[in-house]
Amino acid sequence: MKKNKVLKVSMATLALLMSAGYVAQDYQVTPTYAETTKIGDSAQLISTATTWKYLDNNVDPGTETDRYAWTKADYNDSEWKSEAGKFGAKKGKLEDLGDGFVPTVLLNQYINGVNGDDIPAFFFRTTVNISNLDDFSSLSGKLYYDDAAIVYINGVKVASFDEPEGGFESNMSYGGSNASNPKEGVISLTKEQLKDVIKTGQNTIAVELHQGRASSSDIYFEFNNLQVDYGQEETTVEQKALNLTIGEDETKMNLTWYANTNTSGTVQLAKAGAMINGEFPSQFTTVEATNNQANDKGFYYNQATLANLEENTKYVYRVVNGDQVSKIYDFTTKDFDGSYNFIFAGDPQIGASGSASKDTEGWDKTLSDSINKFNPNFILSAGDQVNTASDENQYSGYLDHEELTSVPQATTIGNHDSSSNAYTQHFNLPNETAKGETAAGTDYWYVYNNTLFMNINTNNTSTAEHKAFMKEAIKENQDVRWKVVVFHHSVYSVASHSVESSILKRREELTPVFDDLGIDVVLMGHDHVYVRSNMMKGMKVSQETKDLTSVTDPEGILYLTANSASGSKYYDIKTNISTDFVAKMDQSKQRSISNIEVSENSFKVTTYLYNSNDNQWSTLDEFTINKSVETNNQEITLVPEETANDIRVVAPVGTVEKNSTLSAVEVNEGDLYQGIKNTLNTILGSDKDFKVFDLSLIKNGNIINPLGKVQLSLALPEGYDASKLLIYQVQDSQNNDITLNPITYTIKDGRIIIETASLGQFVLVNNVENKKPDTGNGSNTNLPTVKPSNTNNSTTTTNNKVVTGDNSNLIAWGTLLFTALGCSLVAYKSKKEEKLK
Repeated sequence: MKKNKVLKVSMATLALLMSAGYVAQDYQVTPTYAETTKIGDSAQLISTATTWKYLDNNVDPGTETDRYAWTKADYNDSEWKSEAGKFGAKKGKLEDLGDGFVPTVLLNQYINGVNGDDIPAFFFRTTVNISNLDDFSSLSGKLYYDDAAIVYINGVKVASFDEPEGGFESNMSYGGSNASNPKEGVISLTKEQLKDVIKTGQNTIAVELHQGRASSSDIYFEFNNLQVDYGQEETTVEQKALNLTIGEDETKMNLTWYANTNTSGTVQLAKAGAMINGEFPSQFTTVEATNNQANDKGFYYNQATLANLEENTKYVYRVVNGDQVSKIYDFTTKDFDGSYNFIFAGDPQIGASGSASKDTEGWDKTLSDSINKFNPNFILSAGDQVNTASDENQYSGYLDHEELTSVPQATTIGNHDSSSNAYTQHFNLPNETAKGETAAGTDYWYVYNNTLFMNINTNNTSTAEHKAFMKEAIKENQDVRWKVVVFHHSVYSVASHSVESSILKRREELTPVFDDLGIDVVLMGHDHVYVRSNMMKGMKVSQETKDLTSVTDPEGILYLTANSASGSKYYDIKTNISTDFVAKMDQSKQRSISNIEVSENSFKVTTYLYNSNDNQWSTLDEFTINKSVETNNQEITLVPEETANDIRVVAPVGTVEKNSTLSAVEVNEGDLYQGIKNTLNTILGSDKDFKVFDLSLIKNGNIINPLGKVQLSLALPEGYDASKLLIYQVQDSQNNDITLNPITYTIKDGRIIIETASLGQFVLVNNVENKKPDTGNGSNTNLPTVKPSNTNNSTTTTNNKVVTGDNSNLIAWGTLLFTALGCSLVAYKSKKEEKLK
């Protein structure tokens, strides 16, 4: 028995034993996030010297009633061939398959024995003896294969490598990676996984080897090593697969992580500014997570939602399971004012190239480059995050990137994701409905600033369900400026999937629905090629945009198909199809990414290609949809819901955007209020009675500016002397200090009238002592009236007595203090206390 001082044992699962198969790629299954170490013994069961019984005659070894009979101990393999070594063939001969893989036992490669179509599958059996299961901890080993392999122990599938999603239709089916050289498969199975599989004494090991296609040039199988490991396992709580996902709006953030404990986790959240010397703040918010068993055997997925986030704020967080506390992570919220950007990524599909490590590297570079270059609010993936729906190692390749712990993502269910619940376990998505359901999840929606995103699961082909879902989402969010639909299966593309009947059916059924619902943009993937459509109305071109970089108020919808963001797979453009709908298409077979910038009145798509020759990103395509600003077509009066001091704004024609509302809040506490009070004491020499009103125009939940001068009207506060009234407007300078700017006004019928092109905070001062602002020189000499740049001198022709701010030198004194001395009245650091929801 061979003594091993240190043996590393993966705790990651390879398979849900007794049921689902597991597909590994060309990298070791042991995850890099954690390891368990033990000291113990190992007993070798299989080596390259092991003798195998094998079948290479194009005969299915299964029976009519049991396809897997040949994998079991009682199967009669006495007629099978028997050899030890490395099995394979290259064009029917014992030749090098590449990377030094040379078979020593020639397999019969061809059905007719000489040439032509390959035999689709080969079968191997051997027995191993396990004398002792006391202190058994794990089973580990590796094999090399070309093109797919499945390993069984005592009739139970325990590992599979490049098995097609959903499994092989029969024992004698083609399928696999079709990689140029043999690939490595790593086996790492725990005692828990094997408790109902292995036994003391004789155990049957069976391997099923498949050709990728009938025209494959080679076949290979080498079981390099299999050993049983002994010793008490030392386990610790492992946390992995942490990622942020989009919340139902910009004030929320969702997240998911895995841990190998069924104890529900928590999230600790705090503002980064509270950190001292790199230590996590002692005061933090604790958010409880849900906890459920994951597809990744031995692990549980934890999901939580972080709410009430503030804009332009850096947060730190960490995840906790029992005594295990993660390292500190962070994210930063952006403006909640309507303008934002996100990166749009097509089909990362880790594992699609046959080299998951290569795909992971490409995805990592795209993430790193695009986030550093564009600083996006979030990442939107068009689907097919992985190549095999249940493959947790492919999910590790997709998720194990630091960027995904700081920038949220909005994922899409691709056809390669759809058949396993691993997708919904890894991604905590908002507003999931019961419509559009497959094993991976359902349709969902979210609102980001001024945009409603509706993500539909087109693996479910019920157009009626998707339509009902979208109608409900739109009904709940009627005040958005843009409506965007996201799904995987591109309905306007030019590569291999574009002519499939299922795609054409989706085009025929879905596009009229999008027209009826007033959708602006549709984002898609699936075809591994870049396509920007003309503006489309149903299935017809409503506006040609081949030679345009922008359109304004178009009739129709923009359809955008993203190419691969990882470089894992590309499809050639088909030359024998109609491309009337195409404005721009490209297949450069380079990684690509789109940066999409959204404002109240524009939706701009800029797509970039990565050039591997010079390691640079270059612009491939640029296109903008502009929307004209809709304004009031008649004079209107805006009144806030809470009429503080009977405030109203009269807006002449064309001065405010259509569907704007007025918000008015009286500020009477907090840093802003105290700062204004201190400033007025400095200016006026003593405490004065004053009021602060915060006024905003609101559209779609965002603060906007008037488009011209409006008339602000509010009641003179009770007890205020109209002849001694001072009014200031609070203005923020570039360093966030606050400046008070005196403004002119008129009073009519007991109401204060201000003509202004901007709103914000207004300060009303009852200057009952009629004290002029202190200029610092002790002089009370009358000063010339200086009209601030943002106001007009007010005049009136009325029989009522009118008192203007210009009837007193008080305002002029204040103005001189700002202008003649060349400095602000106050530099008081403050942040707006009242946050508009």
